[in-house]
Order: sequence, then structure tokens, then C-alpha cells
Amino acid sequence: MKTSSAAPVGLDKLAFLVSLSDAVVSSDFKTSLRLPDVNSATGEAAQTWPLYTDSAGRVVSGVRAYLNLPDYQLTIAPDRRSFGSVAVLQFSAGCNSETNLQPLGCDAAFDAVSWVRSDLASRGFKLLRPVESLQLVRLDLASNVALNEPIANYASLFVSAGASARQSKTDFGGTGFLVGNKKRDRWELALYDKGAQMRELGYPSDLRPVNTLRPELRLLKSRLIRERLGLGESSLSAVRENWDALASAHSLALQQQLFRHGSEADKPCPFNHAALVVAAMSAARPFGALKADGYLCVLVRDLGLAAAKQLVHSLAVGDSETDKRQRVRMVKELDAAALRVSLWESSPAGSPMLRLYRELESKLLPDLVA
Repeated sequence: MKTSSAAPVGLDKLAFLVSLSDAVVSSDFKTSLRLPDVNSATGEAAQTWPLYTDSAGRVVSGVRAYLNLPDYQLTIAPDRRSFGSVAVLQFSAGCNSETNLQPLGCDAAFDAVSWVRSDLASRGFKLLRPVESLQLVRLDLASNVALNEPIANYASLFVSAGASARQSKTDFGGTGFLVGNKKRDRWELALYDKGAQMRELGYPSDLRPVNTLRPELRLLKSRLIRERLGLGESSLSAVRENWDALASAHSLALQQQLFRHGSEADKPCPFNHAALVVAAMSAARPFGALKADGYLCVLVRDLGLAAAKQLVHSLAVGDSETDKRQRVRMVKELDAAALRVSLWESSPAGSPMLRLYRELESKLLPDLVA
């Protein structure tokens, strides 16, 4: 049977690619221009690009043109592939609403893009196509999950899953965590205290939630949006036709990143210091020594996960394919051991971490079966 139902998954930040052939820019459209850097020694300026031509025939040139508003942002930049320019339109769930607390549902998302298109037109940038038909280049899937304890009490579980701490106050409330590589993988999984983030953004206390975790899956490339959601094209209209896929994609990312070592949660974590002696006596067979009962748990607890991984790499006796596979396998086993160690600890409130882990499982994964 299901232990719980998952929090609704909606949209947070969206970004669209806008071809300037799909827009009319009036002569009173006002942007901030980034001008080229000037070499102080030679006085030479870097190259500028013609960014757009307004309705009066005036060519606006520079490095970039910006329209940065509290509710949305428009950036016009050179597109070196087409030797022209392209615009990116971006906005978040707080667009034209009282708070940014709730992710956008389907109807709210279309209301938001309609409002953005109308507001842009009033400022002199008229889109000739509906925003929902434009190519999506970023899509954030988010939910709000009410937990039993402050978000900081779950930190060791996020770290043991490979998440790195993020201190940005306006993005993460100063207590957030991030999995994934934005530049390499083109996706991120962010986990942060939504109430703390809203406090840093200036929202009053009566609008801020308490003990609310915000898990956000950030898809930062059109191809990933299509693949993760099973779409034929990367557009908001296509997302609407397959809206139920949001929850599945969000849940799968959480399962793969936070709960990929879930089977380790039921294993004991014997801190067997005799295993250290076994390892010391087996220096000629370092990887075999690491398999001694309880050794990995001792290693992670005493050294920390990062130092333990460095030790595994230093124990390598060669660069053969077998050695490389052993190192990769041992690093994965260290990740699993880190989870076991964290589950045998207690939260700052005195709760067993295993109980908090099970709480996260039941609230973040919609199809968890008891």
C-alpha cells in the first residue's frame, strides 16, 4: 500500500528562446546595454554586435541588451551560429503573483505567459507568436514538501547522497544543497528551505512556510526537457499535453539521486575498528582490505567522505582497466557507506536519522510501497 501521496509538482522557472524574426521592437523599447570592454593600455574596444533593429530603423549594437524586471527578464545577445541575434525570455513562479511559494499549475502557467507577453508588448517588444509555442530552453519542476523538523536537520542525508552545500541566500536561503553539474550535465537538482529563501527575498513572516523543503529539478537544455518528459517538441504547449509526466520525471530524479543507495538503509553499520588492523596488514592487497566488515563505515566516519575517496584513489596499485573498475566500485561503495553512517546518527533534535530518511522517502516518492 502507499504510505503517502506526493506533494503536487508544478513549474517554477521557465526560459524561452525567442527569434527576433518573431518579434517587432518599437522605437520606444528601452533596454540596458552592456557595452564592450576597453583595453586600458591600447584604448581598443572589443567587438560589438548589432543586436536588434527597432521599428524606426535604428540599429542597437552592443555585447548584450537587457530588460531586467522583478517579474521577468529578457536578454538579447549575439547568436554566432546564425550570425544574428537571439533573445531569451525568463520568468519564475512568482511572476505577477503575491508570492513565489507555489509552483505553477497548468492553468497558472498559461496565465503567467499570457501576462508576460502582454506586459512586454506594452513596453515595446511585441511577440508575433504565443509564448507557449516558443522553444523552451529551461524548465524547473518543483514541489513543496512539509517536513517534521527544520530542513537543516536533514542536511547529512543530502550530503551523503552527494549533494553539495550552497550558501546563496536569495537562491537557497543560505541552507540549500545541489546535485548535478549545470555546465556539464545541463541539469541540477536543488534542495532548500523554501521559507528561508522567501525570508531572504523579503517576504513577510505570515507568507513564509515552516519546515518546507523545496526540491527543484532544473532542466537546462531543450533536449533534456524533451527526453525527461517524453515530448515531441520542447514547448509549453507540449508540456500541457503531457502534464502528468512532470510528477514522474521529478520523482525519478529524486529516486536516482537521493535514494539510489536505499537498500543500504536496512543494513547495520558495525564500527569494527579491528578492520583497520586487517587493512594495515593487507597493504599489498588494498582493495581486498577495504572489503573487511565495517571498514568503509569506519573510514567515512573518521575521515569524512571526500578524504575517504582520496584514500581509495591513493591505494591504487596500477592503471589497468581492472584497477580503474575497482576504484570506481569502491567509490560507489563509499557513497553507500556514507548513507549507512548518517543513518546511525541523530538529528539536532535527537531524532534517529533513519526515521528522517524514511520520512523523506514517504513524502518525496509518490509510489513508495510499504
